[in-house]
Amino acid sequence: MRRHALTTTATIGLITVALGAAPSTAQTPALSLNPDQTCYDIGDPVIVDIDMTESQLAICAAQMFLAYDEAKLDFVSMTPSGDGPFSFQLFESVDEELGLITYAVAQFPNCTLATQGPARVATITFTALDNCFPTLDFVPHDPPTLLSGNNGASVEPVLTPMEPVKIDDGTVPIVVCPDTVIVCADADTQTGVAEWPAISDGCGFAVDATCDALSGDAFPMGVTTVHCSATEFCGLSDSCSFDVSVVDPIPDTGPGDSTGDLVVDLSDYIGFVDCFSGSGTPPTPDPSMCVEACLSAFDSDIDGDVDLLDFGAFQTVFTTP
Repeated sequence: MRRHALTTTATIGLITVALGAAPSTAQTPALSLNPDQTCYDIGDPVIVDIDMTESQLAICAAQMFLAYDEAKLDFVSMTPSGDGPFSFQLFESVDEELGLITYAVAQFPNCTLATQGPARVATITFTALDNCFPTLDFVPHDPPTLLSGNNGASVEPVLTPMEPVKIDDGTVPIVVCPDTVIVCADADTQTGVAEWPAISDGCGFAVDATCDALSGDAFPMGVTTVHCSATEFCGLSDSCSFDVSVVDPIPDTGPGDSTGDLVVDLSDYIGFVDCFSGSGTPPTPDPSMCVEACLSAFDSDIDGDVDLLDFGAFQTVFTTP
């Protein structure tokens, strides 16, 4: 749905009282997007104030161009703050399909209340639509986001996006551990160094986690369970666990021989499929093979993964049952 409301016949970027001259070199103010809270439930109002910091130039008008996450935020309204000169809406255009807002506000028709700030310029109200972290930010535009004074001068402010906020209806996992981590044992130490990505919540946002082992630690042969507890963005706590499996590397007995039995047969075909089609960063082996074993047996073109080109090479050495 598209919304287009115009309160003056002037064109944004050309309204004399608000946006007359090119940006000056005066002390540059900033515009920031400040939500009323950091955590919301689906259906909650999300209220964001647009605030201006101190400015050397006395300001009485503003135009701005913003983009929001239309999948997670439903636009409701945008209103002048009424703070000093920011009392009259000159222009509003909202494209709810693309999540784009064009807006201008000023004291109209004169500029007797021009302010050097700090001041609140306008307030946007959304409704929270979907879980996780919505975005709201100023976007590049021609003409740009501007603040203007009563003498025709204007300044292009420093623009700050909205700080992270989270929408959560209670179904987002508080903490998500990685899948089983499989590594090859070192022949001398009989241990394997395991690394894994940062512990995150169900939105993929990193959480403050404490685990009983660290990524990069050495683990003994066999399976070790790593336990983690974490506190997510909104302060909720939970725990999770995952396994680190340290396995013997398969002997390098020739291309395609993943089992080390000197025959490239159906067992090796299953190994190739596991290395080729597993989830995660390829190659992802089944629990009996580590990455190095996959690469040693099947990476015929030595490019660091197991792909269709390697399958062609595998077919040439495969023994038909």
